[in-house]
Amino acid sequence: MKTIKQILKATVVTAIVCIASGNNTNAQDWTTTGNTGTSPITNFIGTKDAVDLVVKTQNAERMRISSAGNTTFKGAVGVRGAVNTLYALTINASSRYGGIIVTDPVNNYAFYSVKTGNNPSIYVENTSQVAIGSVLKSISHSSASAIEGINSYSGTGVSGSSYFGTGVRGSDGAGGDGVKGVSTSGFGTVGSTTEGYAGVYGFSGGEADGVFANSTGGIGIDAVSSGSSLNSGYAGKFISENYRGIYVSGSPLWYTAYFNGDIYSTGSYLGSDAKLKKNIKDFGNAMDIINSLKPKNYEYKNDGSYAKMNLPKGTHYGLIAQDIEKILPNLVKTETFETRDAVTKKITTENGKVVKPVKAENESIDFKAVNYTELIPVMIKAMQEQSKIIEDQQTAMMAQNEKIETLTLLVNKLTGSNAISANAENASNTAGIIPGNAALEQNAPNPFSSNTTIRYKVPATGSATIIIANTAGNIVKTFSLTAKDNGSVTLHANELAAGTYYYSLIIDGKKTASKKMILIK
Repeated sequence: MKTIKQILKATVVTAIVCIASGNNTNAQDWTTTGNTGTSPITNFIGTKDAVDLVVKTQNAERMRISSAGNTTFKGAVGVRGAVNTLYALTINASSRYGGIIVTDPVNNYAFYSVKTGNNPSIYVENTSQVAIGSVLKSISHSSASAIEGINSYSGTGVSGSSYFGTGVRGSDGAGGDGVKGVSTSGFGTVGSTTEGYAGVYGFSGGEADGVFANSTGGIGIDAVSSGSSLNSGYAGKFISENYRGIYVSGSPLWYTAYFNGDIYSTGSYLGSDAKLKKNIKDFGNAMDIINSLKPKNYEYKNDGSYAKMNLPKGTHYGLIAQDIEKILPNLVKTETFETRDAVTKKITTENGKVVKPVKAENESIDFKAVNYTELIPVMIKAMQEQSKIIEDQQTAMMAQNEKIETLTLLVNKLTGSNAISANAENASNTAGIIPGNAALEQNAPNPFSSNTTIRYKVPATGSATIIIANTAGNIVKTFSLTAKDNGSVTLHANELAAGTYYYSLIIDGKKTASKKMILIK
């Protein structure tokens, strides 16, 4: 037999169910231990009028099903926490089941969150220090983004911070982007690290880009380093084990790269293959071009806005672009330096948000630059022209010396004089007759810059000497040949000045042969 307390409890439950069913007297009773014989069409818990269904505990609203289905709480079901609780809804997942799963078969949001306060709209944390999985993982099976972060003000679309692992990691298995950052006025992607490997790390296992940056008005990649050691001072470091370390391409109207400071390189090559060129032809008058140039020494300006160009300090040697432009206009190019490029951008935060960077004041400095590299072929051509002039002069002098030698021999013959002229061209001239047991060889090496050796053969009897004379006919060196038959003498470069010399073999006071040698230093 039921007690009065049990009867009252059943009556209250029945009344609640009847009210919820919209029929105070005719609705089927619902019990807390389960029901049978119900129909989902006619039996339900809810309302039939425009009134929300509210569930309370301790007389405080815990859940509301709005009459419109999607009004107050932006969804069919809204959950409110108690006044002093931290969370409106708490879900404790077991070791077998996940915490929550939301599916959407159509084009609506599977999960939608709107927040007006300062803290994050979505906060996910894994407190385990040995976890190997991601704290937040999103997978896309189409060409759409797995995670898309959009900031309509000046903050960050997606921001990741990590002490040891990865702040933000994106992976793509087909043709999309691992991580993509887009910004109209702030930073597309921001990476920061204190002790890790990299602020932003990009990896590609195929032919795609590890990191791709695109900008329509700003800077694609802006890297700043405040480190001072060899291990942490690089703002950018590019290493390739099997291919090019870095590839840079720019507009033909602009420099592909602009370096504000000195450049050090262990090697440099320029494409010069014939198949890369057309209209190949020789040019002349290189000596006239070189003689028209006006080398100067000068100092660069380092005051005012010019200080931002980081121009070299001290005295330098070079040419003035305006002077070269009158002679070789193709070697001069006009460039503009924007002072804002020299301003280092810094990322600052306020209340957890990245502050919109303030645009630096700018001043444009127009200047002319010179392609000194292409002056090298002009200098080479000028040296070749000068060498040809010197060679022609030497040939003319040799011909003149032959005439002088011939005339000298003729005079000596007519007067019976035994005077010796030191000038001669070679052993094949008419400067004398070499006896069968005498010979004079060409010095080796020739030309020479250190030492050279002259080999000879003289008769066993009689006197023999080798004299060396300059182009003016002055004797500068004499060797007395004490050794008979075959022998040699050595001439040291430090004994004479650089120039052209003639050496002759004199036997019994008569010149029997002469040859030319050249000393260079």
